Amino acid sequence: MTITKIALATSALLLSTPALSAGEMEYNFGGSINTVLLLDSNISGAGVNIPANTLYGKSTHGDNKLDVTLSQVSAGVKRSMHDGSTLSARYVMDFNASNNSNVSPRVREAYLRWDNGVGQVTAGQTWSTLMDLRNLPPSVTEATFSGVAFMRQPLVRWTQSFDTFKYHLALEDGSNADISYSYDPEDKENIDNIDRNKSTIDLIGAIDWDFSDQGHVYLSGLLAEKTMHYNDKEEDTFGYAVQASAVYNLTPGHKFSIIGFQGKGVDRYILGTQDTGATWNDTEKKLELRKTKGAMAAYTRTWSPSVLSVFGVGSASTDPLEFQESSEASDKDTFTYTQYAVANVLWDAYENVTLGLEYNYSYYERLSGKDRENHRVSMGVNWKF
Repeated sequence: MTITKIALATSALLLSTPALSAGEMEYNFGGSINTVLLLDSNISGAGVNIPANTLYGKSTHGDNKLDVTLSQVSAGVKRSMHDGSTLSARYVMDFNASNNSNVSPRVREAYLRWDNGVGQVTAGQTWSTLMDLRNLPPSVTEATFSGVAFMRQPLVRWTQSFDTFKYHLALEDGSNADISYSYDPEDKENIDNIDRNKSTIDLIGAIDWDFSDQGHVYLSGLLAEKTMHYNDKEEDTFGYAVQASAVYNLTPGHKFSIIGFQGKGVDRYILGTQDTGATWNDTEKKLELRKTKGAMAAYTRTWSPSVLSVFGVGSASTDPLEFQESSEASDKDTFTYTQYAVANVLWDAYENVTLGLEYNYSYYERLSGKDRENHRVSMGVNWKF
């Protein structure tokens, strides 16, 4: 829904026109209602998003429930400036902060964008530059493939385009709260000596190339400082990540997508892993980084203008650190491998109304040898307004 444009220079309402004149503002409001029936085979208490690592620690009983937490409310504004540039803002929220099917509002995106004709500056919270937003297969909910970058966070980003080529340079919020550590629960003094509150800035760059009408390639890289304090002494090291993403449309009805990821110490950026990045070695009193590899492959089949299907699989693997492998302590147990697969059919049954049926498979392995899997069937209806 688009609201009539308003001129700031006067108090008069203007009729809607194809292009904004200098000083005019255009408002838009929208959102979606996304209602999904979730049927799980071997887990209770999981939310609408089910990357493989979320199976850990949950009840092993099956579960059946309705979920509306991915419903969204959005608002935007755009203004044409007198120098020919444009200023726009966007705000999006949903209700999936806790990811347990209980309604819990959260901000998905809230950003300002300035386009000066040469390039764009984006400031605020939105999808990370490490991601390829054009290579996220459609889903009844959100496709949470293991091993794929998937992150929203505060950032400042510069984007510039040259015909079919585009590059991005960004400073993004780099949390250190994901640094994992193990300790003796009875050793309270040791716990109190660990401080992960210091934040840092992650540096991310990406290039995006539309090599033809049939596809594109997106290459991105990340450099992150991982920092913590132990006994008031700063411990820090640098982590990294690289991701390569490609889409190829063989024909209008057949699309192939692949993603490859490799990183060290930055597992918070990708799906399917948890506590497998920067790790405090309490035995040797030093901060260590774990390597993670991920990959995704998907095929999208468009059956008709209103019906399509996605078939895909993703995996993530991470090598445990030497002190974790040599220890039999349960508190040093950790993820080593996860997998996620999807098959669905989506039907645009009415204008702005999509019906969907989807199967998801999630699986993980731990250093201790424990593993777990879950089969999920989702049936949903999504109305965009």
